[in-house]
Amino acid sequence: MKHPKIIEYDENINFKQMVLDEGVLVIRNYPKKIEEKNCLFVSRNLLKGEGLNMYDNTKTLKWNENNGGLPVVRKISKTYFLHEMKVPWHSEVSVSSDVLISALYGLTNVNMGNTFFCNTTKLLKNYFNNDIDYLKSVKMKVNNKVILGSPSLEFGWGWHLPCNFNKISKLDSIISPLLIHSITKEYYLRLDCLHIIEILEDNTGLFSKCVDELQSFSGSFNSNFSNEYISQLKWNDTDIAIWDNSKMIHCRPKINIPDESDRELLQCIIFYSD
Repeated sequence: MKHPKIIEYDENINFKQMVLDEGVLVIRNYPKKIEEKNCLFVSRNLLKGEGLNMYDNTKTLKWNENNGGLPVVRKISKTYFLHEMKVPWHSEVSVSSDVLISALYGLTNVNMGNTFFCNTTKLLKNYFNNDIDYLKSVKMKVNNKVILGSPSLEFGWGWHLPCNFNKISKLDSIISPLLIHSITKEYYLRLDCLHIIEILEDNTGLFSKCVDELQSFSGSFNSNFSNEYISQLKWNDTDIAIWDNSKMIHCRPKINIPDESDRELLQCIIFYSD
């Protein structure tokens, strides 16, 4: 079983560069208390970028309405957003040409559930042996909007943001899995199993097999694939997990939280335009 890289907070570390290199990173022992009212400030300070004004059905933080359209700080909890449901493999925004880095802060009782990550750049290099020509030939049919849970939550692909495709719109449902990172210029893969309906034009079946491995993952490390390509974050309260949504996909199995408790995290997304 692999774990994301964990480091102690140090104000001299370039966290933006480190997360671009690592894909996902966990910062421990941040010296100040993080709350909804300062989570955006802390995230921007750590990552030296601008905040993303996400579509947000949760209406978190009324103060955002009076702060010039600054991005929403989203609270994830049993009683608010995502609840206890299973969340399939996804990145926060799938089509943006901007690089989007998530910052997720463990507020209370976060050890009640783990988060799993998969680095698509490593998959491309090791699982697909950098066979770019093959991956360019693969096409997949996708659903650009997915509704999960009750009350319902909409998972879109971020079509309100600058798009990573010159000739693709939100009306297109058959797309390529291969993209180029706008900062590192590396290839990476779009493997949002949440949105994939069917794999098309896969002449070797390897991409389909990869998607099957991801979709069948239930949180147990019982295959060579999961042991090699999936990492597990076992949360501590006050952890700050940051990850590059271009390279990384993540998921969470269904969790069960006692009636008298809640599991709360705070989320921002920081972006960098090309």
